[in-house]
Amino acid sequence: MTTPDPGPPEAAGRTAAVAATADHVLSVLGSLRALDLDGVRPAAAYRPDTVAPEARPLEARPLEGERADAAV
Repeated sequence: MTTPDPGPPEAAGRTAAVAATADHVLSVLGSLRALDLDGVRPAAAYRPDTVAPEARPLEARPLEGERADAAV
């Protein structure tokens, strides 16, 4: 049985970094799943209709001369 070509040496470092990142993400997700949040209300709910126009991202604001209700 032959082993696959590992590729260039720098690929090994990237592979190790990706594996470490994936391990970290799984660890964080596991910690979040372990939290007992039953009955805990969210601190706030995002409702775009209640956000002041000046607080919206520029791409969400209507352009000058454009109707405000035309903005997505």
